[in-house]
Order: sequence, then structure tokens, then C-alpha cells
Amino acid sequence: ALARGAARRHAATRIISTAEADVLRAARIRRALGLRGQGLASALAYRDKHRMKSLARAAGVPVAAMAVIRTRADLDAFAERHGFPLVLKPRAGGG
Repeated sequence: ALARGAARRHAATRIISTAEADVLRAARIRRALGLRGQGLASALAYRDKHRMKSLARAAGVPVAAMAVIRTRADLDAFAERHGFPLVLKPRAGGG
């Protein structure tokens, strides 16, 4: 709300994020103010690795086997189906 208010007061024409954590915030402000730039759907895909790779796969881009892992049983089932090595990453952020 603070950034959106400041952008309105100063008649901002561009909203730029310099940190990955701010990509969604910037997209929401752009949408609220009707500004050009990365939209919310694209920002959501950028911040969620599973969503991003699912969209890439649907567009015909080769993507490694992946799954959302919530439990140890999920992990065991994935490993049995796809073998090792495995790479576990959080859906959002770095790691």
C-alpha cells in the first residue's frame, strides 16, 4: 500500500523490482496503476518453480521430471519412479 501510494502521488510511469522477492509486489502495483511491464500471471510463474516448469512443458520445452513434494512418502515415490540423483528445491525463492 505504501509503495502503491507513493507511485500514485509521484505519477510513476514504471515500476521496477531489483530483488526477486519484490517481483510479485511490483506486478501488483503495475496492475493497480495500469502500467506496462511484467504482469501478475507472469510474475507468479516466475516466482513458483513448479508453475514455471509446468508452463514451459505445456509449451513444448523439455523439462526434467518434477513433482511437488509434501511428505517423505511423496519423495520416496518420486525416487522410485525416476531414480537418483534427486534435486530438492523450494517452490519459491532460492535454495
